[in-house]
Amino acid sequence: MMAHSLSSEELARLPACAAIAAAKGLDERYLGDCAIRAFQGRHIVDICEALGLACDISTELVIQGGIGTLIMRWGGNQRTLAPSLLQQAAGAIATAAATAGRALTGRPVTVDAETRDRRLAACQACPLWRAAEDRCGACGCITRAKAALAASRCPEGRWP
Repeated sequence: MMAHSLSSEELARLPACAAIAAAKGLDERYLGDCAIRAFQGRHIVDICEALGLACDISTELVIQGGIGTLIMRWGGNQRTLAPSLLQQAAGAIATAAATAGRALTGRPVTVDAETRDRRLAACQACPLWRAAEDRCGACGCITRAKAALAASRCPEGRWP
């Protein structure tokens, strides 16, 4: 099953989001929020028909917005809320503390380039990754920064 993240251009073509597109342009956050609200309780076929996409039992569509991510599948949808600022701050503080602990004990603070690149590739393959912001949809981190830190971990368990 291959996930297809719907682009701003595709979301703007949805009748439910046309007014948002006219008012806000192709801003993925606004269009994503509109599409998530319009389609979260509907079947994937509804959005495929609205966009003229071919879909079958293996189709998986991902809609990212400011309020979270909606993954639409034939057997049912999965919505994840964007982490709150408090949750993001708590994660950043925990990573900063662990990084400081590594530095104080003489252990490496960053990973080598190969490990960082493998982590980033795992992030970019994740349906929760928010490409437009280079952020993780699960923890809210800036993936380029977090992937380089030896003390950091993927909240979805996807990193090698």
